[in-house]
Amino acid sequence: RWARWTSFVPVTRRRWRDLWPTLKFYTFLRRDPPPSVGHNPLAGLSYVAVFAFYLVMIATGLALYAPHTAGGSYMRWFGFLVPLVGGEQTARWLHHVVMWLLLGFTVHHIYSATLWSHVEADGTMDSIVTGNKFVSREKLAQADDSPGDK
Repeated sequence: RWARWTSFVPVTRRRWRDLWPTLKFYTFLRRDPPPSVGHNPLAGLSYVAVFAFYLVMIATGLALYAPHTAGGSYMRWFGFLVPLVGGEQTARWLHHVVMWLLLGFTVHHIYSATLWSHVEADGTMDSIVTGNKFVSREKLAQADDSPGDK
């Protein structure tokens, strides 16, 4: 239930409403995070952006590689991507910028996961290995989306 796409992408009113308080928590403008059992709404929205960045990396990587392959290589099929991404130079620039964005996301992800695990003390980091998280009944009730929030 907490790992469905609707738990990642903020599709309910409650998850959209919790985006700003979650951002305030990460920037130390709020002491306690809004209750969430799975990924918080900001993390979910960040993952959507990261998946889009992956698609850009794949497309620009193929666009850069395709024109420089041997004549009979199947990689030449991806030559159509070169004009779609604005030419080889633009593809190279996009590839470079998105690489730095993904590296920055990695650093931030480690920071935010550690912060969240420390503040919540619910076994978030432990659950990576064990698969178990500790959630109180009242937090579960607070984080649960009621039918009126959808």
